[in-house]
Amino acid sequence: MRMFIASAALALSIVGAGAKWENVAQEWDKYRLTEPQKQWFKSVRPKRPGPACCDVADGHPTQQDRREDGYYIPNPYHTDWDWVRVPDDAMTTPGSNPVGVATVWYGTEQADGTPFIRCFVPEAET
Repeated sequence: MRMFIASAALALSIVGAGAKWENVAQEWDKYRLTEPQKQWFKSVRPKRPGPACCDVADGHPTQQDRREDGYYIPNPYHTDWDWVRVPDDAMTTPGSNPVGVATVWYGTEQADGTPFIRCFVPEAET
């Protein structure tokens, strides 16, 4: 019986993970990304030391607001969509964006209700 419960829990976690991927993938469907654009996501790195931001599967298209003190994005954890400042060390290098859409990679929600922003790429400047 324990083996069955463990197997069922594993299956549910896999299904849940798949559902999250589908949601993120669907966010990008309307942009019809080319293969070179998809590959670009794998090279995005924050200014802070550490690994790459990951991939298109983890990045979310977002709105941005450029202000005197930096970039702001909508807070995804609150329905009133307060704007949250993007930390300087979450900004990416280099600054080019072949996709054209502002993109954010989140960590977990912080104690103050704001998202931890791992990486942010501003929309392409025209």
